[in-house]
Amino acid sequence: MAIDGGTTNTRLHLMKDGDIVETKHVQLGANSDNKLLEDAIRREVDGWGHIEIDCFIASGMLTSNIGLMPTPHTEAPFDPGMLSLSPVFFENIHKAPFYFISGVKFFANGHKDSDLIKGEETEIFGFLRDEDMTRSILCIHFGTHNKAMLIENGVITDSVTTMGGELLHLIVSNSILKSSVADLADFEMVREYVETGFEYAAELGLTRCLFLGRTGDILFKMSKDQVLSFVYGALVQEDLKAYEKLLLKKTDRIVVYGREGFSRAFEICLNKLYGADIAVTRIGFEQSELLSAQGLYYIYQNCRKKGD
Repeated sequence: MAIDGGTTNTRLHLMKDGDIVETKHVQLGANSDNKLLEDAIRREVDGWGHIEIDCFIASGMLTSNIGLMPTPHTEAPFDPGMLSLSPVFFENIHKAPFYFISGVKFFANGHKDSDLIKGEETEIFGFLRDEDMTRSILCIHFGTHNKAMLIENGVITDSVTTMGGELLHLIVSNSILKSSVADLADFEMVREYVETGFEYAAELGLTRCLFLGRTGDILFKMSKDQVLSFVYGALVQEDLKAYEKLLLKKTDRIVVYGREGFSRAFEICLNKLYGADIAVTRIGFEQSELLSAQGLYYIYQNCRKKGD
């Protein structure tokens, strides 16, 4: 069974031979009381009582310092074949062993180039399991935090994280722009305004550009969809600056996935910058939600396990 743990929710994936058979959701995560979280997971697992469970493979925020099993990050580069996992037992949940994938830390080149990932490493191998491992790929995950991760010969070698997702949430829910932008759940992206926000942020800087979203609403009668598209473009400009060192690697392919708004805006801006010279694959949100479980299975099958 694969367990994908977030800060506020946890997903349990019953798996057989690498395929997801069924998924259950627990509305508790790493910031919950551990006893409550264990009890909630046990109740869901008990519902599968007729099925023999060999082991649990867990990742994400469940392995953080506020999670179910705090586990130190593995130092990059991250190669599943070099990973060694030890079993942990939670008798309150089930007799089968738990294996925790710890996340990855990048700090060899100093503070400015340091980074952390918790869970995205499993998503990457969920995608890579059907790919040519000899290729060089840049995977960009859009979520609470946006992360660009470089994979070379089936190994994660570098990562850059921004707070773009958190900043978007703050802008649309707790800033002067909240009455000027569309609802994220009911939004039609306008390509022209994504490109305009992208250009303005490059010329004027992010904070000035964001206020122009307000003047666009009040003085130029831009629609809520247009203003939010403009904001997306401005935020993508900032992310692209952060990802520049990875984009210069000239990878075989760029893969974007996660939250649809950011991934669509990012693809628009990349096409504006590079045209047909850059290959971008965008994975839909529903498919991307399955990558972690598939990657957990792949990592488990390819790592070294103690105590077996």
